[in-house]
Amino acid sequence: MMAAMGRPKSAKYIAALRAASESEVRRWHSGACPIGVGIACGPVSGNLGVFDFEFSDCFEPWSVLVEEAAPGLLATLPQVLTPGKGEDRGRHVYARCVEPI
Repeated sequence: MMAAMGRPKSAKYIAALRAASESEVRRWHSGACPIGVGIACGPVSGNLGVFDFEFSDCFEPWSVLVEEAAPGLLATLPQVLTPGKGEDRGRHVYARCVEPI
């Protein structure tokens, strides 16, 4: 059964339970209105977590706290600039946790 924009209704639930198969991903992106890409987090991804900052003024104080708690850690984590909200760009910071999140 297909939902709006050609996305299977179950697609949003698959990432929470298991990694999508290649054929599922191809089907999701082959319609007239392909869906966006999301990052699966939690146990299905090996405990990947994403810190999503919409505003740079939120990221800066957080990064200071992380540096104080674990010097050098933030420099080892993948970071991606995002469109964000407002005049500044946002940022995603990715981390894999030892324990399930």
